[in-house]
Amino acid sequence: MLEDMEGRIDAIVDGGPCGVGVESTIVDLTCHIPRLLRPGGLPLEALEAVLARDVIFEINTGAVARGYRPLPYPAPFLLDAIRQKGGRVCITSDSHRADTIVHAFPQAAALAGSCGFREAWILAKNGFQPVGLPAWNP
Repeated sequence: MLEDMEGRIDAIVDGGPCGVGVESTIVDLTCHIPRLLRPGGLPLEALEAVLARDVIFEINTGAVARGYRPLPYPAPFLLDAIRQKGGRVCITSDSHRADTIVHAFPQAAALAGSCGFREAWILAKNGFQPVGLPAWNP
C-alpha cells in the first residue's frame, strides 16, 4: 500500500498482514465527519453476519449528552453500509436521567436521514415499529 499511496497521504497506520479481502481500510480524517474511502474485508463481513440476524442497529446519543463526542455514533460511513445492506436503525441515548433521555435525538435523526434512512424503529407496546424521519423535532 505504501507504494500506491506514497506522497499522496500524510500517514499510514499499519496493522500488519491481512488474511482476507481487501488489505486495508482507508478513512478520510481530514473532514469534520470521518469518511470511509475503502472498507477492509473484515468490517463488512462482520456487518453482513449481524445483518443476517435481523438486528436493529443503534444510533446512540449518550456520549453527546455526556460531552464526550460532538456527534452521535456510529459514523456515517458505517450507517451508509448498514442502510445499503438493508439494515434498520433505532435512536437511543443510553441515559439514566430524565433530562437527557432524548438529548440530541434531532441530531441523530438528521444523521440517519443524511445516510439515506427514511425511518427509525421504536419499541412500542406491540414490539418494534417503524416511525418516519424526522421523528424528533428540534
